[in-house]
Amino acid sequence: MSNALPIAYHGGAFVPAGEAQVPAGSLAMRYALSVFEGVRLYLPAGGAARPVAFRLGEHLARLRRSLDKLEDARTQRRFDEAQWHCLLAAYF
Repeated sequence: MSNALPIAYHGGAFVPAGEAQVPAGSLAMRYALSVFEGVRLYLPAGGAARPVAFRLGEHLARLRRSLDKLEDARTQRRFDEAQWHCLLAAYF
């Protein structure tokens, strides 16, 4: 069992997963205007210091297709920004 604290990218920052809350009255909750894709990170064998994302390209492609169905340019920009923040945090 891992001692790692689950984190989430929420509101433009990394926060403990328990703090990433969406108000019940939000459009995402009321009209199912949201998408989700989980990406797991693993430490490779051999004691590498940096985690490796499992099938990251496939996860991002699925997320992009889901966002395309929403057809929301603002959401697409946020996705692009969040994607870079997550990659930079994981690898640098």
